[in-house]
Amino acid sequence: MNLPELENNLNILQSLPNKPTLSAEDLKEEFDKAPNIIKDYINNTLLQAIENLIQNSINSSKTSLENSLTSTSTTKGLTAAMGKKLNDEKQKNISYGTAIPTEGVNGDIYLQYFDEQEE
Repeated sequence: MNLPELENNLNILQSLPNKPTLSAEDLKEEFDKAPNIIKDYINNTLLQAIENLIQNSINSSKTSLENSLTSTSTTKGLTAAMGKKLNDEKQKNISYGTAIPTEGVNGDIYLQYFDEQEE
């Protein structure tokens, strides 16, 4: 979206005759027309367009949330509840050694290797 252009004619003073026939009050009004047109454009048109651009940018960058650990989405984030569940359910420990494991909890992984030099 492009910002709207100010297309009003602001050459108001140039269109006045060299020897104005207007009263002092009318002449003051003519001098104030262009700045008031600019002020109105900024306050009522340009600022609203900028606010709309910002809001659209914010809305388009929001991440959708998924309340499921089985989602296949690559663009949605986990809710806080699912993040907690994932943390609670993740594996607890990965350990290794040559002996048979004697401790641990369900979900732990133990890698047993054998030292071929031992006999």
